[in-house]
Amino acid sequence: VHHLRPCDVQANGERGSLYFAEIASGSAPLRAPLCRITAVAWMPRPEEKGDLARAMFYMAVRYEGGEATPDLELSETPNAGADRFGRLSDLLRWHREDPVNDEERWRNHKIYTDYQFNRNPFIDDPDYAEMVFRGVPVVRVTALQPETTEGGGPAVVRISRRGPVQGALTIGLSYGGNVGAEAWQVAPAAVVIPGGMAEIDLTLIPRSQPGEQGARTLQVAAAANPAYAPVSAAEITLLDAPVRGYELWSG
Repeated sequence: VHHLRPCDVQANGERGSLYFAEIASGSAPLRAPLCRITAVAWMPRPEEKGDLARAMFYMAVRYEGGEATPDLELSETPNAGADRFGRLSDLLRWHREDPVNDEERWRNHKIYTDYQFNRNPFIDDPDYAEMVFRGVPVVRVTALQPETTEGGGPAVVRISRRGPVQGALTIGLSYGGNVGAEAWQVAPAAVVIPGGMAEIDLTLIPRSQPGEQGARTLQVAAAANPAYAPVSAAEITLLDAPVRGYELWSG
């Protein structure tokens, strides 16, 4: 049931055994004008992409061969005749760009309680997708102290990993927002989570920036890297330094 969706029968026939993939151009199917189609691939509507990806993740781990069932696999080179479906990289992208919503959670729970008595683990825990299909840890950057003042106390962000933990993991950092890396006295390009550890805290000291720029929003995120999957960024508010009495008088 986790893989079943209501569909116009003619639209289903148009898709046939085409694999799912991101399509830059293509054409609009006759019975599904918000989708896109090529000779080999089908792209669903944006609001369906994540749901379909998670349904296919479920099928790939549920059917491993045996019990007279095929061994379903997700692949970069799909081949329906060989039970390889995809395209995996696009499904992973859709999974993050169209995250789980309350309706999908409700459906998952209804299937579990009333019908099939099992769950889709990729709905319950979206991080499993990268762990299972890419074999990499999921990296999060979260703000422990999300507000600071120019020339004042530090902002603290936590960089954590979840999943396959082997040795030390180097995580590149990127800085965004109104000021970016220039907001900090030192903005490390990377941090290392030591082997056997799941997280590390990074202290960022804000520069003194005279003048009234107003409150600014800054981001600290894990840079893209095939060794891990970045899934969040820390958001920090940088406030103007308070105006001292003499500065107020002399201004």
